[in-house]
Amino acid sequence: MKGDSFAELFSVCVLLRAGLLLRVSNLIILLLLEVPILFFFIKLRLLPILGCLEIVLISGLCVLDIYYFYKMSLAELITNTKNILKNKKNSFILVRSCENIGALSGCLSGWLDVKLSEYGRKQAKYLSLEYFIHLNKNDFNNVYMSDMKRAKDTADICFAYDDSIKYIQDKNLREVCYGKHEGLFYDGLPKEEKSQINKQDYKFPDGESWNDVKIRALDFIKDKQGINIVFTHGGFITSMLYSSGVKNILPHGSIALVSMNNNTIEDSMTADDKLKTLLSVEYVYKIPDVSELI
Repeated sequence: MKGDSFAELFSVCVLLRAGLLLRVSNLIILLLLEVPILFFFIKLRLLPILGCLEIVLISGLCVLDIYYFYKMSLAELITNTKNILKNKKNSFILVRSCENIGALSGCLSGWLDVKLSEYGRKQAKYLSLEYFIHLNKNDFNNVYMSDMKRAKDTADICFAYDDSIKYIQDKNLREVCYGKHEGLFYDGLPKEEKSQINKQDYKFPDGESWNDVKIRALDFIKDKQGINIVFTHGGFITSMLYSSGVKNILPHGSIALVSMNNNTIEDSMTADDKLKTLLSVEYVYKIPDVSELI
């Protein structure tokens, strides 16, 4: 291959990595190390060797970029959380319970009291080591949880089984009740019914509608003061924040920081309008794949 072809390859690699820069250290390497090396190799007409070295270098740095991305994003998340909590008197840190054996098998487990899967326990451990370990007890006032086992297990692992943390269980924090569909496999439901399930006015047979869950959410946040950590479920979080733009179920182990507004609500308002008036979503964090990170 001609030298100018390797020069073009080098330029493409540099541009690609410049677009992937997630740490200042990469920029320092690019400016202080690679540019002088480029001139050195051009002078000695060794561009083919430089091209091969560059391919190896960019591959290694991209792997490091992907690995450190999660840690950097979480570090920023912690900083943002603390800054927000300093300025907000009333807030909720909503944590979706981690993966459970029901979800793993594909069955609807709203009010079924299923335990965490092994992967779910890894997710909770990841949150413990990368998020909750940075929160001091002075950073929050109360810890609420659904009375479902998967919510308590998530909380226990996130707080490293700290006996000094007192939980307040609240049935209002439960997942949507699937009624007659509890324990059924989602894939086994009729196609027509699958298309209806996520509609806000859909009501599960002998169960709840999503609007029922929103009413429970309103009942839960009523008169709550201070910074509250809440271990709950995906359907509950999405119903609570649907009018604020969270339209899809968050992955297991996700976190949403929500602040309370001092706005007045009217009895004539719908549950959606009340929640939108009362709540502001500060951020939503979706947990990465943790299978290789722990």
